[in-house]
Amino acid sequence: MVRGDSSQDLARPVYSTTSAELIQALQRADPGLRLYAAFDRCHRGLRTEINNVYEKIAAGASGLFTQLFFDLRYLEVCADIQPKTQIF
Repeated sequence: MVRGDSSQDLARPVYSTTSAELIQALQRADPGLRLYAAFDRCHRGLRTEINNVYEKIAAGASGLFTQLFFDLRYLEVCADIQPKTQIF
């Protein structure tokens, strides 16, 4: 699940569904689904994104995808505060 950018087409309907809400709804519809969520540590700030990651995992995400780390110290910080889950 990736939230994505806001639509630039003002005529299109936009829904306020979060990734965690969508994950939870899909898990209820089919508990056998393996859903993976994004961990975008550069988009909104680390603390906000970590809180969102915990919500996504609690909603039923099986793991996370993230971008590359180029700073080993930053990788260690993120690893220390991440939930224990599969990360790609």
